[in-house]
Amino acid sequence: IEVRDSTLMVPTDRNAANIIERNNFTILPLDWITELGFTIDAKYEGADQAGWNPHMQGHSDINSVTVIVANDLVQNDYTLLLHDVDIVWQIDPRDWLRDAAIQRDCLAMFAPRWDSLGVANSGFVWMVANKRTKIFMQTLENLLPVKGISDQQLWNALLRHHKFRQIGFRVLPLLQFQLLYDHTLRKWNQIKDKAIVVHGVSHRKTYRLAKANLWFFDEKCSAYTKDLVPCGGDFMAPSCKI
Repeated sequence: IEVRDSTLMVPTDRNAANIIERNNFTILPLDWITELGFTIDAKYEGADQAGWNPHMQGHSDINSVTVIVANDLVQNDYTLLLHDVDIVWQIDPRDWLRDAAIQRDCLAMFAPRWDSLGVANSGFVWMVANKRTKIFMQTLENLLPVKGISDQQLWNALLRHHKFRQIGFRVLPLLQFQLLYDHTLRKWNQIKDKAIVVHGVSHRKTYRLAKANLWFFDEKCSAYTKDLVPCGGDFMAPSCKI
């Protein structure tokens, strides 16, 4: 699936920028990093079952940056597909999403836990640029200083706010936009052919993606870089929480 002509990547360190540019993706120039006054933590060691890891602040900072860039895109009339790195496309979802977004403003994957403060999973969001979504995205960016660790809670708090009742929002159907939990793995052979997009959620994402034969960052991948493979490729090891 060719995506380079419609993808903007936002690296938060020089090493990531070099890898992205080497693989011919468009990146946001790194000039803005010098204005931050602090360094965004580039490490991620995987969350435990409570959803925590010692480098969560870096994860939170990166999510804040993606909201700022997403807002710029919507303000400039681009249709937005914003999603996490732990997403696998089995089929190109963009035509499906365009059709589903007719007379709607925002589509998102399902968030099944109420600690998200709503049903939208901010790890996969499709947003049409219009007057309503421009106000929504600008408000989301304005509220970033108070969001804490979770950007998902902020997304949901705003989507559910009475001031944004005019936002046409839909949760994407779980059968086509799957969340890859352990219980999903146990029935994967029965449902895998219906999934368009699969999201490796919670902890031990790489383990579940590998078990479902959805791990493609290997020697066959043109962008493969051995040093970036989590846990040295031993995804089944109990110590591998990524």
